[in-house]
Amino acid sequence: MTASPPAPPGAEETRLLVARIQRDDDPEGNFAKLHRMHQRRVLSFFLYHGFDIDACENLTQDTFLRVYRSIGGCNASTFDRWLAKIMTNVYRDEIGRRAKQALREVPLDDIDDEADSELSLIAAGATQLEAILGQERGDALRLAIDALPDRERKCVQFRYYHGFKQHEIAEAMRIEPGTVGPTLRHARLKLAKALRAPSPVATPARDEQRDPQRVADAEAPHPPKGKP
Repeated sequence: MTASPPAPPGAEETRLLVARIQRDDDPEGNFAKLHRMHQRRVLSFFLYHGFDIDACENLTQDTFLRVYRSIGGCNASTFDRWLAKIMTNVYRDEIGRRAKQALREVPLDDIDDEADSELSLIAAGATQLEAILGQERGDALRLAIDALPDRERKCVQFRYYHGFKQHEIAEAMRIEPGTVGPTLRHARLKLAKALRAPSPVATPARDEQRDPQRVADAEAPHPPKGKP
C-alpha cells in the first residue's frame, strides 16, 4: 500500500523564511532553505499520485518555479495551504497535458466500448465532459471508478488519467505486462454496466402511467384556492 505524503515541515520556520524573502532579505538564500525544507513533501506528493521518479522531479521543479514567481503575494502564515494549492494545480495541468496526448495517440479502433470512450472524456477535462456527458453522468463514472477493486482502479487511473501505455502501467504497478490488458477490459465491462444502470430519479408508478383517469385528473384545470 502506498504511504501517505509526509506532513508539512515546521510552520514557524517556514513563516520566517517567507517573510524574509518578501522583504528582500537575502531572497535567493532564504528561498534555497525553503526549497530544502519542502522538497521532500512536494516530491512525495507526485510519487503518491503515481508518477515515475523522472516526472516527479520535473513536476517538483515546476512547482517551486511557480512558488518563486508568486511568493510575493503569499500570506506567510498560510504558506502550507498555498503550496498545496500550487501542487494541486501542477498535478491537474500535467494530467490534462497527458490526457490530451493520450487522446491524440489512441486510434478510434481502440475504443471498444462505452466505458472506454467516456473514460477518455473524463481525462480530457471537466468542460468537455460536462458538454458531452453532463455533470451527473461524469459523477457517476467517477463513483464507479472509485468502487473498482484496487488493481483495476489503479490500472484505469494510470491508463486514462495519466496516459500510461500498458507496459508503463505494468512497470509502475510491478505486475506482469500481460495482465494489464485483461484487467482494463474487466474494469471497462464493470464501468459500462455501472453507467447503463438506471439513474435513481423518481418516476411515476406503472399503474399511474397506464391509468387514463389519473392522467386526466392530473391534467384537468383546478379552481383557484378559496373559490368554489
